[in-house]
Amino acid sequence: MRSLAESGSLDAALNYCKPFEVHAVERHLAEIQNCVADFGAGYSVQDDPILHERVHRALSPHPHVVLLLPSPDSDESVVYLNDRVDENLRALNEHYIRSPANESLAKAVVYTFAKTPEETCADILHTLRITLP
Repeated sequence: MRSLAESGSLDAALNYCKPFEVHAVERHLAEIQNCVADFGAGYSVQDDPILHERVHRALSPHPHVVLLLPSPDSDESVVYLNDRVDENLRALNEHYIRSPANESLAKAVVYTFAKTPEETCADILHTLRITLP
């Protein structure tokens, strides 16, 4: 039996969802203030230039857009993150990691490999030059 990814159905389903993802990003960012919004890669990686531009416009007024990656080396990031997902999603995961979309949207990049959540948080605050009271 072929997997969903092998049959092409996964690609068709993901492409169908793209305009809805962009709409969700636009609505969410228009309504939030002073909080952290965590978008999965699918929401920010838009291969269609028009959809990518819409995400870019939605993010542009927000000064702190941070991309979290395990490593500056995309091959290392792929290996590390693919260890965490089902084999049917590895090609999709790799697409998201290698896509230039996230880096073009990010205003800062923080690398997380071998860091605790607290260390990652400290790195984000340091990178953004934010001091907590």
